[in-house]
Amino acid sequence: MSWVRLSRLPLLILVASLGVTWLLWSHERQVSRNQVRSQFDFALREAVSRVEQRMASYEQMLRGVQGLLATTDAADRDKFRDYVSALQLGANFSGIQAIGHAEWVPAAGKDAHEADMRRLGFADYSIHPLGERENYAPIIQREPYVGSNRIPTGFDPWSEPVRRLAMEKARDSGMVAISGKVRLAVDKQADAQPGFIMFLPVYTRGQPRDSVALRQAHLSGWVYASFRMNDLMASLYGEQPPGLSLAIYDGVEPAASALLYSSLVDASRPRRGALVAD
Repeated sequence: MSWVRLSRLPLLILVASLGVTWLLWSHERQVSRNQVRSQFDFALREAVSRVEQRMASYEQMLRGVQGLLATTDAADRDKFRDYVSALQLGANFSGIQAIGHAEWVPAAGKDAHEADMRRLGFADYSIHPLGERENYAPIIQREPYVGSNRIPTGFDPWSEPVRRLAMEKARDSGMVAISGKVRLAVDKQADAQPGFIMFLPVYTRGQPRDSVALRQAHLSGWVYASFRMNDLMASLYGEQPPGLSLAIYDGVEPAASALLYSSLVDASRPRRGALVAD
């Protein structure tokens, strides 16, 4: 009987050793997972914080432009141009493609508006897309007027549903509103970057705007900033943490058609990640 017990002793020792080893391995694996999760959460918070801080700075910048137009005749294009030039967008507000001014034009005032713009020196000015609509909101100035921004004024973002939705939200709230995914009007190439636009309303000087109805009644236009998404994100980051990929979608569903930005070279073949956050 003692011989049987002795013969089982090595097996018991082996089982005990394996059990201890498994417990230690399981503990270390959990510690490692917790560390990875902590690093992932930190990187995610940092990414979100960078975007939020940058968008807040853009909003403050746009409010300055709003204040300028609230106290300046829209026909004084030089003041608008000089103000935007002084902002030094490339150095201080990287990621912005252009800052512009869209004027609110009810259908009854369309002909007069186009005549006024032609008197300012824009001989071929017309609101486009062409067609009769109840209201218009043509872009009458876009700065800086260089490079790809040198396209004719008169494009009506009110005619496009995604832009219009953001413009309506801005008008009714008196606050900044950001559009969904759009192709910027200056981008004609087939593989253009996804973009979005930040709108802020401008109201008639001295008129009350304490309600939605009053804000709608006294709207004079919008100031806006347009962005190419890849350029914006490139201005936020240096080298990203290894193994971390970031994707931004228009809306809550991660559909390919709603993809605004992906840090992956081939966004159509996403990595299988151990950790994911929405």
